[in-house]
Amino acid sequence: KQQCTVACYELLLLWADAVAQREPGRREVARPSGEEALGLLDRADRLGLPPTKAYHLRRATYLDLVGDAESARRERQLAGRTQPAGSLDHFLSGSILQKQGLPAEAAAEFANALRAEPEHFWAGYFLGVCNLQLSRPAQARDNFTACLRTQPGFIWLYLFRGFAHGLMDDFQLAEDDYR
Repeated sequence: KQQCTVACYELLLLWADAVAQREPGRREVARPSGEEALGLLDRADRLGLPPTKAYHLRRATYLDLVGDAESARRERQLAGRTQPAGSLDHFLSGSILQKQGLPAEAAAEFANALRAEPEHFWAGYFLGVCNLQLSRPAQARDNFTACLRTQPGFIWLYLFRGFAHGLMDDFQLAEDDYR
């Protein structure tokens, strides 16, 4: 039962993020989606688990969307005092930090997710993206290469790894990846 509750909690956080990212003007969005995202977080909170760092970071983002800057500030403070709860919490925290334009902080969270769960594909992928943003092409190349072991058909791995090779002036390997 505990595993199912945790999985529901995580899914509600992911659902809230998807709702908050919908583009204004699309037919299914009649109002800003921050309120709906906050409602999904409220549902996650009612599951009775302690709020995670990713929960507080997401809540702050959605409160900003609805114009409640003071409550958003308080949520960010809570996030700063909350220890991440496992690899998924590190990953979700990293994804929020990356969207906020903080690649160094996001990279640290993605690296923590990988320490907790070395085969976490998306943590490795987004750590590679952060490493590109931070001008660390060798580390990015290594992240994308590791991801290829589990998802060899995922085209973006080759494109980003090729880009990393190009940044390191290894144009033959870049060309091989692009091909």
